[in-house]
Amino acid sequence: MNPYLLAAPFLLFSPLVWSTTLFVGDSHSVRGFGDGLRETLLEKHFDSAEQFYQFSVSGSTIQSWMDHTLQSFDINYALKVPGTAKQVEPGVAPVSFTSLHDLIQKIHPTKIIIALGTNDFVKISQEPASKESVFSSFTKMRTTIKNTQCFWVLPPRLRLPFLSGRLQEKLALELKK
Repeated sequence: MNPYLLAAPFLLFSPLVWSTTLFVGDSHSVRGFGDGLRETLLEKHFDSAEQFYQFSVSGSTIQSWMDHTLQSFDINYALKVPGTAKQVEPGVAPVSFTSLHDLIQKIHPTKIIIALGTNDFVKISQEPASKESVFSSFTKMRTTIKNTQCFWVLPPRLRLPFLSGRLQEKLALELKK
């Protein structure tokens, strides 16, 4: 029996050792949702705990991940790096949370999971003039991750009287480009 034929199915259905995942998000990812998503990915063998990085900052926006302003959010953050338990800490994120671009350069992920957008919706609803800067940040983020396999986890549909479903749909369409 050819041993290479036995190895082939294993390689097709198992996480590859060199597959590194970077997961970034806002407050949804700091606790419950982020924990559930990470554990599901690991249990289903879509990712490996030895190669999984998670950086989440409560209150963060796409723009803050792009322009090095994550330290302006003084709420809480979560950090999970291979070989350690996830930490959730109150206060300002450490300087290791610089920007998405810097994390990509440091970690060299083969996959990126982005769970952002809720705070962007809220920002637009409070400051309608910020709509163009939010969409510009989406475009900039897409450019930053263009050579990496990326999975966007869309924010939940918010049923707020000041936030139109049409605007949320537009944002979802922008993400699909």
